[in-house]
Amino acid sequence: MAHAEAIVATWPAALAPVDGQRHWPAALLEGCLGAHAELLFFLPDLLARNGAGADESGAPIPSLRALHAHAPQSPAGLRARERIHQLERLAHLTGQFSLMEYGFLYDRARHLLAIGYNLDEHRLDAGYYDLLASEARLCTFVGIAGASCRRRAGSRWAGC
Repeated sequence: MAHAEAIVATWPAALAPVDGQRHWPAALLEGCLGAHAELLFFLPDLLARNGAGADESGAPIPSLRALHAHAPQSPAGLRARERIHQLERLAHLTGQFSLMEYGFLYDRARHLLAIGYNLDEHRLDAGYYDLLASEARLCTFVGIAGASCRRRAGSRWAGC
């Protein structure tokens, strides 16, 4: 926590925040404080379970499933179950995002993905990603992992 606070204290303030965006060091500190509060919420159950202070027990921190199984109706057990449901929802959404069809963005003549698609004009945008662009690289990994795109030897696309 002290490290995140030190970053906030020493990092120059944002010159002009855009539309309510927070300065990233402040967002980092807020995330650290939230994670710390979550751990403190679970701490009483962890201490009761291990019979010692968190640093003294040497026992690994239990998983959310283990916390829920240990005391399903306790506040910590109920929150653990809530977090499990949130993580399962996020995993499901991530899986749904991975099902994107890339074929309509693929230019067969260039073996590249178009940067985007203009819905109003029903055409691909004029720019193309090569495989060195970070966004295209991520798109490539997701497309190949989801089996909606294929790769030839080297770094050229075989198609989507």
